[in-house]
Amino acid sequence: MPTLKKLDPKLKEELEEKLRRITHLFRIKMLPVREYKNYILGTLFYKYLSEKQENLLDNMTVDDGRTLKEAFSTSLINKELIHLIRTQLGYYIEPRFLLSEIVKNTEDESLITTLDNAFNNVINSSIDRDDFENIFNDIKLDSMKLGKTRKSQNKAIEILIKEISEINIPLDAFGETFDYLLDQFARIMGRRAGYVTTPPELSTLMAKLVTVDKKENVSAYDPACGVGSSLIDIAKEANVTRLLGNDMNPSAYNHARMNMIVNNIPFEVFDIKCKDSLELMEEIPNMPDTHFVTYKRLNENYIIEKFDIAVSQPPFGLKWNGDKRYLNDVRFKKYGAIAPRSRADYAFIQDMLYHIKDDGIMAIILQTGVLSRGLSEKTIRKYLLENNYIDAIIRLPKNIFYATAIPTVIMILKKNRSPDDDILFIDTSDEYAKTRKQNKLRDKDIEKIVEIYKNREEIERYSHKATMDEIKENQYNLHVPRYVNTFEKIEPVNMDRVFQEDTKITLELKDINQKIEDQCKKMNIDPNFRGGEEL
Repeated sequence: MPTLKKLDPKLKEELEEKLRRITHLFRIKMLPVREYKNYILGTLFYKYLSEKQENLLDNMTVDDGRTLKEAFSTSLINKELIHLIRTQLGYYIEPRFLLSEIVKNTEDESLITTLDNAFNNVINSSIDRDDFENIFNDIKLDSMKLGKTRKSQNKAIEILIKEISEINIPLDAFGETFDYLLDQFARIMGRRAGYVTTPPELSTLMAKLVTVDKKENVSAYDPACGVGSSLIDIAKEANVTRLLGNDMNPSAYNHARMNMIVNNIPFEVFDIKCKDSLELMEEIPNMPDTHFVTYKRLNENYIIEKFDIAVSQPPFGLKWNGDKRYLNDVRFKKYGAIAPRSRADYAFIQDMLYHIKDDGIMAIILQTGVLSRGLSEKTIRKYLLENNYIDAIIRLPKNIFYATAIPTVIMILKKNRSPDDDILFIDTSDEYAKTRKQNKLRDKDIEKIVEIYKNREEIERYSHKATMDEIKENQYNLHVPRYVNTFEKIEPVNMDRVFQEDTKITLELKDINQKIEDQCKKMNIDPNFRGGEEL
């Protein structure tokens, strides 16, 4: 579980207490977690936007030496000041719509209308509408689930705003707080609704693995980005110039954009889309496989973009529309096979591999069945191996996800491996911390994995470098235990010694029983008498 390192214990306690109270409010109204999390995250996000603007107003001055806040309070708002704020922040909030102002009038019966206008104000003021378009759509202010009357709906929103506004979070800790809440909601949803998300430590591990040799001017892609945590973790490990994430879930799309903003990822760097990454691309005759290729399809311009890094944890066992037309899709046509419709795992591998540059690297979390299944999946796996793309496979501990105990691995692929490079297998299945709900990788476990990968070390019962000959001997089966033997050696048993010890114990026991019987006779006691019953 992530910790709020920038918050002192008192503030952590305050945050957790506020969240308990807010959560209790929505549980009373019988809202499921997948809905009430939207209200909490969206309002917290708006608090961040408001406080960031107020911080700017307090710390910037106009020509006459007044702060921006003073200028606003003493003169009419003018276009130059608004332009200055929008240029600095990427958005602008009218003073009356700042959360600190709204909370002063929460008992107003038009609270819902005011908040709705405030949300629209941010969206309409943003420099790039795509960054904020529909970002508050998951907050249904007039939902009948909040109350059957406008008054009861206003009351629910009033409580929410008051509680959120009172949480004292430093601006530089909002990202950490947002990550913490996303993880908490993922845990609850995972247990209750089969919702699977990437645990923070796995996101951190992948980011560290793919940035071992890539630290400057890095671009990254995630075709199933969820709330964007994996891309943000890459930004924590390297200097990023572009982060592209796609996700089909509208709520995840909204939360990913919020997550980017509160983690101070510049607007010009991140690009989150509500999109199916596996949608069909038509065959493009003689299309070069280079960076930023523009082509036309259905009278529209499309850009195929190549990245330094790709990371993802696609949904396990996702069904997809993998029909025969995909054999002409530029991402899949070289393999002579496509992933089965019942499992899109290899389709994501192929999509990611296509979208990294010639010197790029990718890491993807998969269920272990991907390593050994046959038919079209074996055909694709064999192609990846024979073209020297697979760099490493890391077996993860069991029960490490919130919603499933399915065994998983991280597969790392590169395009620029040398012909004689081996494949590194790492088995981390026995090195983890056991918690009440599920297992997790510790910091020391992550550091060890990264170092072993970086140095390509072989450690008994932990890692092994396999040659292509070994892979072929195993019929292209990449199941990690075939290459890393984690069983402890058992010393051979000396049966003669065991027999001697057994004979000795039997004789000693016979001697003891005889002594007991002799003593009982002296005391005139039946040796077979036990507690009033004869045995």
